[in-house]
Amino acid sequence: MGKKRTFNDFSVRLRPKPTDFLVGFDRPEVGGEKKFPLTHLKNYMESADISIISSSQDFVINPNVLPESHDEVVDALSFVNGKIFHAVSENDLTITLPSMQSSASHEIPLVKFTLVNLSESARVNIRTETGQLQAKGSVLRKKHDSAVIYHDGSDWFAFGDLDRQAILDIKDVHGEYTFDLDDAGKLLHFYVDENTKVYLPSPSEFVSGIQFYVYNFSDHVLQLDTVDDSELYARSIFLRRKYDDAVVYTDGQRWFATGDLS
Repeated sequence: MGKKRTFNDFSVRLRPKPTDFLVGFDRPEVGGEKKFPLTHLKNYMESADISIISSSQDFVINPNVLPESHDEVVDALSFVNGKIFHAVSENDLTITLPSMQSSASHEIPLVKFTLVNLSESARVNIRTETGQLQAKGSVLRKKHDSAVIYHDGSDWFAFGDLDRQAILDIKDVHGEYTFDLDDAGKLLHFYVDENTKVYLPSPSEFVSGIQFYVYNFSDHVLQLDTVDDSELYARSIFLRRKYDDAVVYTDGQRWFATGDLS
């Protein structure tokens, strides 16, 4: 019986071509054989494939429709799949992710790449051609912020140093209100018909640095109050006049407030 050999027995470094395939199984049964493009493994055998982006880019596969066959789809996505993109620009730039939908003739393969903001002061915005990016935010604001972006066959997802858009998130409030995590970073505009309380939950429910903004647009008094025995550090707890405002934030143990409190 001949001696079996593994990849470790070869001194030649593999350099897969787009036409090379690896035969494997996608189902644990007879007939489950499938050809997998060997280029999908290239990052395990080659150094990272890094591309520089200096202006806004549309990652368009085809402006109208996807290729007809699965293999053609894989080839069309090879320009982005597995790569690392370095954004280096003096001005804000936008990366647009393509619309991808499965059809009866093919399925969308999994796609993943990394985006790194290496600009000194510019922001990198990420948007989708259609639909919504499934992520906590869509902006890489600072130098060295990065995100992993991937498509699961249905939607675009991302995780990493992503922040919300710079557009102010304003919420109108018309009565007593209890702040929650979804209000982080929001401007809460209060239009009330009587003296009203703004309740702060236990600060232990929030990470350090969470903040929001309270604006009194009424002729009545707004009062900050905690729902438990947690401490609120402020010179006062009242916004007494119309157009008074305050910033409220937590360090995860206590609440703090500063502004037009009297």
